[in-house]
Amino acid sequence: MTVLTHLIDTSTLTDLFARDVSTLIQIEHHDPRALAISAISDFELQAGLINPSKRLDNDRALYAFLSQHWRVLPFDSIVAPVAASYRDYIKLSGKIVGHYQLLIGATAKAHNLTLVTRTPDEYQFLPDLTVIDWQTDVSSWFPEKKAARSAVKSAAKQPLHDEVTPA
Repeated sequence: MTVLTHLIDTSTLTDLFARDVSTLIQIEHHDPRALAISAISDFELQAGLINPSKRLDNDRALYAFLSQHWRVLPFDSIVAPVAASYRDYIKLSGKIVGHYQLLIGATAKAHNLTLVTRTPDEYQFLPDLTVIDWQTDVSSWFPEKKAARSAVKSAAKQPLHDEVTPA
């Protein structure tokens, strides 16, 4: 049985739906059985909070794929005490954390998972939570992919050798 290692938050799911290169590279290098989403992110996807005006058939197909291959971790009696603890900490410290972020962060913490997000600042006040951003961390994990992407982007900006420049 594969052990869960990462909880993917809604912002990273948005990047996946947008076919973001960094996110796709990371997904490609992880066992899908080691990745999970929270019930909160599942709710956000189902409610259409991710680009509701662009719900296309391929988005539905991707959602169906995720539903079949990634676990959805519930908000349950394992997560609830962590969320309550985080809420008390936030309230006492005077910091601001969104409700969804608090619940997603508590899900990651309760299951001892690394939280993957494009918006790590939204989770910075949740103590003892391991957070990474695949947008910025991809170069350190897979430098050969970054170099290849950079070369492709650079090459795409160069004119073709056979191109005729208008006079």
